[in-house]
Amino acid sequence: MCRGTIGRGLFQFGVVVGLIFSLVYTGSSAASKPYAGTTIKYMADAEPFSDYIRKEIIPAFTTETGIKVEMDTTDYVKLHDKQVLELIAGKFDVYQIDQVWVINYAKSKWLEPLDSYISKHIIPTENYYPSLMKIGNVEGKQYVLPLSANPVDYYYNKKMFDAAGMKPPDTWDGVLEDAQKFTKAPDLWGIGIRGERGNPITWTFLPIFWSFGGTVFDDKMHPIYNNKPGVAAVEFFKKLNQYSPPGWHSAQDVAGLMQQGKAAQLTLMSVYNSSMDDPAQSKVVGDIVITEMPKGPTGKRSSVLGLWTTGIAAHSAKKGASVAFLAYLSRFDVAKKMAFGGTVAAAMPKIFTEPGAPKYYPVVGRVLNYAQAPPLIPESEQWFLSIGTALQEALSGAKTPQQAMDDSVSQVSEILKKAGYYK
Repeated sequence: MCRGTIGRGLFQFGVVVGLIFSLVYTGSSAASKPYAGTTIKYMADAEPFSDYIRKEIIPAFTTETGIKVEMDTTDYVKLHDKQVLELIAGKFDVYQIDQVWVINYAKSKWLEPLDSYISKHIIPTENYYPSLMKIGNVEGKQYVLPLSANPVDYYYNKKMFDAAGMKPPDTWDGVLEDAQKFTKAPDLWGIGIRGERGNPITWTFLPIFWSFGGTVFDDKMHPIYNNKPGVAAVEFFKKLNQYSPPGWHSAQDVAGLMQQGKAAQLTLMSVYNSSMDDPAQSKVVGDIVITEMPKGPTGKRSSVLGLWTTGIAAHSAKKGASVAFLAYLSRFDVAKKMAFGGTVAAAMPKIFTEPGAPKYYPVVGRVLNYAQAPPLIPESEQWFLSIGTALQEALSGAKTPQQAMDDSVSQVSEILKKAGYYK
């Protein structure tokens, strides 16, 4: 080998060693940020926790990875239809997805399976509740990851109960009895009931329904919620609704009733828990106690699980950067930061026992042990609309509880028949 060749070889060797030194000791090489400069688009629900992710989580992610995230938010009532259009059109990379939409999206082949990234430990999933991971698994493939797990909790105004010399109820019968005692319309209501048609009113009803022994479908997917336990639950719901302000209220409406001291009790998703002690929103700071759901006639407590998930569009041309974003959201330290921020509900059991956790976290952790998901079928939106309409008809007196449930069961049976459920 000639002298010039040896010199060039030593120079090249020195360059390689220098690069390795830079990688190991400075962490500032391009290899540590392989997707730096990439921009991904993220579609999310227009809720407070999306604002928190935009302000607190995405900037830190961008600093760490060099990946920019453009976040687009849409009101929940419009989100599903917009997502379907965009999943087909292909403009977004990452989606925040309601659990009830996952099966339809997966079977439509709109989502990227995540199994290979999980098996290679690119995405950490070991900290999640296994039951929540299962919701994102469709026909043996993992399509989405848990983001925010929201069971419905029971809230009561301790100051009001103490002043009345009353103990908080442990059963739904007790809730009804106390609601009647507290109601002094229009200034004070015994309970606030979320009653918008479709998903919202059904979300309020399902914990009552299940605790009364109700079952939505039999083992052959025939709807049976018009049977004796189901109708009894509707009849009870109608009685309870007398002690809530007239009208079909949103979650924000009933949360506001409690925050303004105009309702003695309610049931609501845990994402609203921290707002009760927020002086900017609440006049009853320190007065509200959040505890487990009441027992029904069966002796069991029931809650309905709301679960936001995240998934990647199958058509995304930026899957590497999108996976990096999901992996970041799945890290324990990031998930803990989001949960302790007060708007993103924890989906990892360890977070509920961490030092410094919000005071209501132990309760939410226990409720998650018995919270159930609503029917997770591709036709879930149609089912919510049918039963939600029927519940409004029953509560308003337009139909008897039995008539309303019979009509809904007939509608849903026809929907599922057309979808090929029955041979």
